[in-house]
Amino acid sequence: MPFRSRHEICPWKSRRCAELKEFDVAFAIKEYLQNQVDQVLKEREIRGWSGWIREDLQHDPVDVRSRRKTALLVEYPQIFAGTGAKLLAQPGWLPVYILRADIPLAKPKSTVYKTPLRLCTILWHHESSMTGVSVFNNHLDNAASFETFVMDGRSTSSLNKFAVGEKGKGFILATQYLHENIEESSPRPNDENTSAKLKLGVSFRVGHSLGELSWQRKQGRPVDILQVKEEDLTIRTTDGLWDHYLYKKYYGRRRIGLKDRAELQTALNNVAKRRSALGLSPVGRVLTDTSKQRSLVGADDVSITVLGLSGHLSATEVFAGIYSVIPFETSWRCPGSDIEFYLPKKGELPKFYLRDQMIRSGPPIRLLGINYHGDLSISADRVMIQFHGKEFDRYTRKLDSAVRKTFASASDECSRRLTYLIAQDIMADTSESGAAIGHVLKPERIEDGREYKRAFERVWLGDIPATDTHQPVFPYTDAEDVPLIRDFGMRHVFVQHHVLRLLQESGAWPKLRIQAEIMLRQSSVQTEEIPGFHNLRLALTSIFTPWLETDQIKMHTLVAHRSSPKAMYEGEANGFIIGTPRDCAKHPDSGLKCLCWVAPCLFKAVTTYEEATGNCYAEQMFESYGRFVYPDVKRFADPHMTVVHDARDVTDETANAKVSHSDSTTQFLTNDDHQPIDVDDNTLDIAVSQLFETTVPNEAPATTMTPPNNDAPARPAARKDAASPARAQTDATRSATTHRIAPASKTPPAFPVPSLDAEINLISKIKSQLTQVNMHATEMLELRQRSVSAEKKDLAAADATAKELRRKYDLKCEELRHAELRAVNLTKERDEAHGKLEKLHATLDEVFGPAREGLKRRRVD
Repeated sequence: MPFRSRHEICPWKSRRCAELKEFDVAFAIKEYLQNQVDQVLKEREIRGWSGWIREDLQHDPVDVRSRRKTALLVEYPQIFAGTGAKLLAQPGWLPVYILRADIPLAKPKSTVYKTPLRLCTILWHHESSMTGVSVFNNHLDNAASFETFVMDGRSTSSLNKFAVGEKGKGFILATQYLHENIEESSPRPNDENTSAKLKLGVSFRVGHSLGELSWQRKQGRPVDILQVKEEDLTIRTTDGLWDHYLYKKYYGRRRIGLKDRAELQTALNNVAKRRSALGLSPVGRVLTDTSKQRSLVGADDVSITVLGLSGHLSATEVFAGIYSVIPFETSWRCPGSDIEFYLPKKGELPKFYLRDQMIRSGPPIRLLGINYHGDLSISADRVMIQFHGKEFDRYTRKLDSAVRKTFASASDECSRRLTYLIAQDIMADTSESGAAIGHVLKPERIEDGREYKRAFERVWLGDIPATDTHQPVFPYTDAEDVPLIRDFGMRHVFVQHHVLRLLQESGAWPKLRIQAEIMLRQSSVQTEEIPGFHNLRLALTSIFTPWLETDQIKMHTLVAHRSSPKAMYEGEANGFIIGTPRDCAKHPDSGLKCLCWVAPCLFKAVTTYEEATGNCYAEQMFESYGRFVYPDVKRFADPHMTVVHDARDVTDETANAKVSHSDSTTQFLTNDDHQPIDVDDNTLDIAVSQLFETTVPNEAPATTMTPPNNDAPARPAARKDAASPARAQTDATRSATTHRIAPASKTPPAFPVPSLDAEINLISKIKSQLTQVNMHATEMLELRQRSVSAEKKDLAAADATAKELRRKYDLKCEELRHAELRAVNLTKERDEAHGKLEKLHATLDEVFGPAREGLKRRRVD
């Protein structure tokens, strides 16, 4: 059996396997560059490195590139050694971009090598519009070998805390992708621009072993499974080659005969010739003692050559997988933060990098790219990260902290530009949840609200003509808020719910209700006399006697809206502010003479005071409405009726005729747990209108409001209660505020004042309507509670389903890890069994060899 260089074959993946779906040229080349960077990180025991020396020859003339190639042949002869690398010496290949680094021995901390660490990566262009890449470093990990590169699951970084990634699957996938890409896009052999001898594809060298790719063949036909063939060209002596083959179980005899030595010498001569032809050794005659042959490559070299990528690819297109290779012009990193933002170049999409390594399926990003310098669990193919667990939660917290620090320290134009870009990124995110900036950001400092507002206004006003930028903007999510925002003289801008939340939490914009209160306070005082305002004043002063006076109740010019406060208690001024009412929808022809607005405003004013103080004034509110508001509402329906508004005109019997309706009011405003119901202003308006509604004909004539008539006959004074001097004093004080509603005549007709029975009937009617509204509200509340209970059950079921799916996913991951371990163990057992079988064959040859030789001689004789 003749001796020859050892060839071993290792199968890889099937053609176009699903694992290659996320790959492209940059993502595949990234794997080779990351192996270089990882070697630096492990030797120097650091977490990041970007000390590349860059030479850009993309725009240089051909003669400059040719001279640089000649220098590279002398400086890095290892790059041109190998099956594919040897072709780079042809004139058609010229360098266009060079990355190199020389790290002296004084810098690495844990290296055991005697030579400095040298890295060199070259981008080549061929004259026939093709691209090539060479990757070289002269240090191989102590635990690495040729098998580490070609066997699925083998890695030297799995237990290293400085390298990025855990399993050695990326090299196999990247190499197979590039092989298939070149095979599909390479020119045909009859192409006039391509030499027939030009061998395209991917080849690599680990020390003195060469690796070439080819498709498997069965019965002379190709099979869609890629395989790598190893060719061992290590320099050895005769005894060394014999021991090597003996160790590898190729020959079982333990003694070398004369014939064996001749065969061994022939094999060594063939290896020497092969090395000279491929550039591993100098070209020249083969020495008698091949062990003294000089080598141009080292045993720890790693060299990868990719030839035949379609077109003239730029350095940015090829090296985009590593963040530090071609730095971005604009990037930001807060001091002490692991989050680094960068602005992609025009026409490029932002990417997510994990410690300078591009991750295809990383956390969601919109406009700003992110280079995360912390730790995340990465898949074996380096395509995606795990979106759960402590490490991912730590990433979201650090992202939130980095953005908050950016807004808090935005003092110059550079940092404010970043806040503007972050605001753009947040506005571009339309998802309802996730780990994007807009969802993880949780503002804490109200002091930073000005910077948030500045950034978002800059985003919104960028699309508005310069002539309209003076109009302030206000964000919204509910379309029903748009009319109110327009009433405020603001420009409405639609945002997502999570965006509105962070803008309100940051203090950039208040809630619309608070903004409406601010606008109501800032509006001017109403100078026009509004019908019903006097009634409202009398009702409020009657409720909050003795501290409230009529001059503490003011109407402002801001027109009340569904979402704006119709009335509010102002604690600082210790009074009430009323918004100007809108035209009544029930009485469109009456203008502002209708009094339907008074009841909702009275209810809102009392409610705001109750919220501020915690007291209840429901009983007093209904009493004051019946005394000071309802008569004029009835008067609006019957213009011939004269009603005198004076506390002295109401008898003590009327004042004491109170109906206990506080219980029903409380029941209407609370739920079954006696907790306040959170209802909007529109619901309150409907409820109050139902409580106070009276039958008023639409064709009723307008009521004329006249000031007090001094010529009118004096009214009889009301009886004073001796047990209530304060009330008597208050009534005497208010006698000056007597106000009449009558036809335009100096002497009003003498119509009778409503009797006590009429007032009691009125209150009974109000109580009946209140009961009906209460029943309706109770039914609606029960329906709402049933709906909420059903939604809670659905959410609980969905949560249980999600937990079960997560549990099954974790189990599958665990099973996959165990399967990988079993595969590794089975491979080891297979190798051991193969070794035992070979050892058995060797023993049999040793035992029965002489007998076979004797049998052959007898047959010859």
